[in-house]
Amino acid sequence: MRLQNHPFQFLLRFEWCLLTIAALGELIQIPPFRLPRGVPHEPAWNLAIVLIFVLTSLRLPSPNLRRYSAIFYGALLVGLLAIAAFWSGFRLLPLLCIVVVLRCGVMFETKISWVLAAVSFLTGAGAQIYTITNFRLPRLEQIALRRAVRLAPDVSPDFLRVEVNELVVSRLWTTTLSSILLLGLVLLFVQVLLGTLLAERRSRDALAGANTKLRDYALKVETLATLQERNRISRELHDSLGHSLTAFNLHLAAALRLLRSDPVEAEDLLQEARRIGSETLRSVRESVSSLRSEDPLKSQPLTIALDLLLQDWSRSTQIFPICEIDAILANSLPESLRVAIYRIVQEALTNIAKYAQANAVKIGLERSSLDLRLVIQDDGVGFVRSQTQSGFGLQGMEERSLALNGVLTITTAVGKGCRIEVLFSNPD
Repeated sequence: MRLQNHPFQFLLRFEWCLLTIAALGELIQIPPFRLPRGVPHEPAWNLAIVLIFVLTSLRLPSPNLRRYSAIFYGALLVGLLAIAAFWSGFRLLPLLCIVVVLRCGVMFETKISWVLAAVSFLTGAGAQIYTITNFRLPRLEQIALRRAVRLAPDVSPDFLRVEVNELVVSRLWTTTLSSILLLGLVLLFVQVLLGTLLAERRSRDALAGANTKLRDYALKVETLATLQERNRISRELHDSLGHSLTAFNLHLAAALRLLRSDPVEAEDLLQEARRIGSETLRSVRESVSSLRSEDPLKSQPLTIALDLLLQDWSRSTQIFPICEIDAILANSLPESLRVAIYRIVQEALTNIAKYAQANAVKIGLERSSLDLRLVIQDDGVGFVRSQTQSGFGLQGMEERSLALNGVLTITTAVGKGCRIEVLFSNPD
């Protein structure tokens, strides 16, 4: 883990700021940083410790070697902290404790980082207690006793010694415990903050991975849908255009054969071939228009779109459907439901024109209780439902119904027409 890919650049800069302040504390000799007489203090060693902390931040252990090198790295930091606390007399030791907690929190797992944070806290607290009990307390007692003797020369020295000792000990230990408690709270806050940052980072990485998988899945779905659509178009072309063009070629071949022997019959065949060609061209244009249409309703009310559809269908088939649709009900439906109804009616009329050989068609849309019912019925030749498994039209109607919590039911038999019923539950 190099400097440029450190997980939290702002924490690294914060560490450097703390180490800079700690180094300045070793160089200046003003009262807030001055140690009492007799306290062991090695400024050169302390600056070297700060330099080692800076150098170790430039390259953290590689994730591939974390099991071994990270343990050595953590032991090095804790060892440096112990040396600074009990041997070289580091003035601003709490800053090093914060740096150790920050560094270990980024490197190690939660349990290990909490253990190292506790070790850092105990080291900082132990260093303060060690300095007070061995150096600060005796020195302060002597200073306070001399001042008390000067201010109250008539009072017994033994009495002054007892009073001064109690006062100094009480105040010094109160200050020390307050600073130890403050150090503990700061380290706790840093540790919790690191845990939150790492958890948020892991969540963001997991979300990025999930988004990548979702994009891949969407691409696969799109590819599969494209393949299915190509198969559907190829089958439609084979079933409709293939049949029409075959008949067209047969009529042309027969006309050429009879052109000299029977010109009248040849002309009739050519007229029929022309009619087949016109119908095939119209079918191709309708298919292309249907494929390119993104909004089948063209921002029109459902009733108007259905009227236009039925008019075009009637001109082609000479069948005039009976349409029983409440305009207020149809036009107040959600857009997705209106589009689905239009597509289902469109597909049903296409199937009737191709296969049903019907003379009458009835379309109805009504509301019963909380459900919406769409019915399309014809008096054609019908078919055997179990023998129609490859029809993409029926499958498309079922899929559109299911997508809107609807149920599609087809009732048909040979010679008894067909009834398509779609029941949408709670369409609003």
